[in-house]
Amino acid sequence: MVEPYWGELEVGGVLKPDVTRWVTGMHAAGVGAATIQAAVGVLRALFELAVDARMIRTNPARGVKTPRRPAHVDRVLTFEEEDRLLAALEGKFGVRPDGRMFVELLLDTGLRWSEAAAIDREHVDLRRGLINVGPIMERDGTIRPYPKSAAGVRPVPVGEDLWPRFRDHVLTVAPGGLVFTAVLGGVLRLAGRHGLGGQNPAGRGWRASPRNHGADGSFEPEVGAAVPARRRRPVRPRPGGEAQSS
Repeated sequence: MVEPYWGELEVGGVLKPDVTRWVTGMHAAGVGAATIQAAVGVLRALFELAVDARMIRTNPARGVKTPRRPAHVDRVLTFEEEDRLLAALEGKFGVRPDGRMFVELLLDTGLRWSEAAAIDREHVDLRRGLINVGPIMERDGTIRPYPKSAAGVRPVPVGEDLWPRFRDHVLTVAPGGLVFTAVLGGVLRLAGRHGLGGQNPAGRGWRASPRNHGADGSFEPEVGAAVPARRRRPVRPRPGGEAQSS
C-alpha cells in the first residue's frame, strides 16, 4: 500500500499535505483505520530514516492525522449460542465430568482461562457460593500467586444454575488440590500455536475448541480468543412457586 503510491516520488518533493491527501484517499476508498494507521507508520519510519541521513530536514508524515479505530464492543453469546456450544462440547469431553464444567464456569463468571485453571479447593467458599480469585496459571504450567496481598483477591459468585454441580465436584477434590486438572493429573497448560489437533485417543481430552487439543490431553482453548461474558439467565417461578432459571 505504501510502495505503489510513493515508490516513484522523490523523498525531497513530498509535503505534509501530500501525505494527508493520501490518507484521505485511503479512507474514502474504504480502507480500515487500523490498516491506514499501519501504512502511515511505515511511511513515517521511512521519512525518519531520510531525516537521519540528512536527505530532508523534516518528516512530512509526522503529525498527520489518521482515522480513529472504532471502539471495541464485546461480543456476548446469546443463550441459544451457549446451549449449542455446550451441546457440541458434550461429545468432546468423554468421561471427564469437569470438562464441560470448566467451559461453563468461564461462561458463567467471565473468569480468564488463567484464573480458572489456578483455582484450588481452598479458593472456593462452599458456604457462600463464591470463588476467591487470586493466583493465575502461567502458560508453562506454573501458578503465580497474584495479587501479592490478600486485599487483592476478589470474590466471584457462581451462578445458581451451575453452583450445585460445581460444589459437588469441588467436594471430590483433595484439600489443596486443583479443581481442574489435565487428563493424567497435574496442571492445565495453555497450548501455543503448535498444539496438535484432534481428539485424545482415549476419548478423555479437554477441548474448548474442536481445533485445539494437545498431545498430553490438556485443555487448550484457541490462542488469543477471548471468552465472551455470560449474561445471567432470567429467573422465573416454577409451577409450585419455586424459582427456576429459563
